[in-house]
Amino acid sequence: MVLIQLLFACTLSKAPLKAQNDTTLFVVSARDDLDTRTTSSLPSSLEQAIENKIQSRGISLTILPLKEEFSMLRTSAQRQALYEPRPLLLIETKAQFFSQLNGRFRWTVDVQLHLLAQSGTPFVQQFSVPVFHQFHHEREAEALEAAQEVILRHVDILLDDYIRGGTL
Repeated sequence: MVLIQLLFACTLSKAPLKAQNDTTLFVVSARDDLDTRTTSSLPSSLEQAIENKIQSRGISLTILPLKEEFSMLRTSAQRQALYEPRPLLLIETKAQFFSQLNGRFRWTVDVQLHLLAQSGTPFVQQFSVPVFHQFHHEREAEALEAAQEVILRHVDILLDDYIRGGTL
């Protein structure tokens, strides 16, 4: 009985929704450093995984560079206003050391995903991911890489909402 349920669970998984027409999604991704109050790009492995996730939905994408004044702004609305093209996916991340627990270093990765459609309709996902490092030298970039699977899951959810909303 359990084997049959497992077999059906594997065969009934749905294929991800795909965009019906050609569209380009403009993407801005950033990692805020809370200590220095600066902004930098995401680790390349995470950026590549996000790009692959978007392209698997039949959506082409254009990566926009971080503008100089981006790190001076703190709210997502202000940051979105820096960029004209729509639809715009703004990925904002912060990794922060939380505590040491049983010889491991606990970090919290805060993520905000904002997808602003051409119509101006916002799609938002905000979440936190706890990450545990074994070594002291593992810092923000490693915390983001460790949170990659959860981030990709939320990107998937955001893209589903966006495609179902008929805004493509």
